[in-house]
Amino acid sequence: MPTLATADQVRDLVRSFRVGVLTTVDEHYRLVSRPMLTLGDEFTDMLWFAAPARSRVVAHVRSVAAVNIAFVTGKAWVSLAGAAAVRTDPDLVARLWTTDLALWLPEDAYLHEQIAILEVTVTEARFWRAPGAVEQLVHLARSRTSAAPRTAGTEW
Repeated sequence: MPTLATADQVRDLVRSFRVGVLTTVDEHYRLVSRPMLTLGDEFTDMLWFAAPARSRVVAHVRSVAAVNIAFVTGKAWVSLAGAAAVRTDPDLVARLWTTDLALWLPEDAYLHEQIAILEVTVTEARFWRAPGAVEQLVHLARSRTSAAPRTAGTEW
């Protein structure tokens, strides 16, 4: 069974990620996921994402605030659950704007109030770390010589 992560462990992991997969609930109560660039310099218990103000993701959040953000690397997985809110404050958009967003959004869009910020307050976090190659081999050897199945990953 997954265990709840400590805030410091999650903060350390989240700082290393730039893109997360944000999952929302659509108008038919189906889960919809998409990659989103994280904004801001520091993660405490909030994350920010930018989206076109008239996008489906913004409509989803306005309808159902519950969201999940997943981050993955070769050795770690993080799942953050929380509540999202749509912010359209031009000062917040300007403060969080980064040129990296120009890949997805027109560069001057934030000047014309076409960008919304999705502000996610994280209420629950879980993470898992995979062992190194030597530890994986030990787990594999144990699983082949023992009746009890062993997993390669370690859950924290």
